[in-house]
Amino acid sequence: MDSRVTTDGEIAATLKDRLDKEFNKLDRKIKRVVNVDDFGAEPTGKTDSTEAFKKAFGNGKVQVVMSAGMYVVKGLKIPSWVRLVGQGIGVTFLILNDETPASEWVITNSDYEKGNRNIHIEGFSANWNPERQGGVRAAGGQHSSCVAFAKTHFIWIKNIECINPGLHGIDISAPTYDHLPDTDYTKDGCVKS
Repeated sequence: MDSRVTTDGEIAATLKDRLDKEFNKLDRKIKRVVNVDDFGAEPTGKTDSTEAFKKAFGNGKVQVVMSAGMYVVKGLKIPSWVRLVGQGIGVTFLILNDETPASEWVITNSDYEKGNRNIHIEGFSANWNPERQGGVRAAGGQHSSCVAFAKTHFIWIKNIECINPGLHGIDISAPTYDHLPDTDYTKDGCVKS
């Protein structure tokens, strides 16, 4: 299929035009803008804020803003139609909780089976925190990256800093991650977006 053809069957003049249309579609789908702190997140680096992020993301169609500071998380699973925005690299931080297994990511998408679409993350530093649990190492395979998206269409990653990744800083190379041991997650090649 021509890469200029949109998901609605329109033919864009260029690939960039097509991607811009998808980005604008995300803008139109967003129904609310929230600050994760209003859901109980604390950018103090002391309290786990994972549940607050889940509540803020809800079922998507939301822009979630993060304040300056450090949010401790057990790994964020982002649904479709979400924009996650911090105050900038070195200003807003996401760091994995000390109890988080070595196989986790700081950020990934929420649905590996059906896939996700139209996710935008911007303006923060993500720390995989290898010092947790007395020192952890990468679990291997497709695990242990700061940011990993799989089976996802239309992802925008802007001004993100990955600190101490176990494996990769940003990994979007395998379209079929579902993290099951018997899955050949490389059979379909690289992501097409």
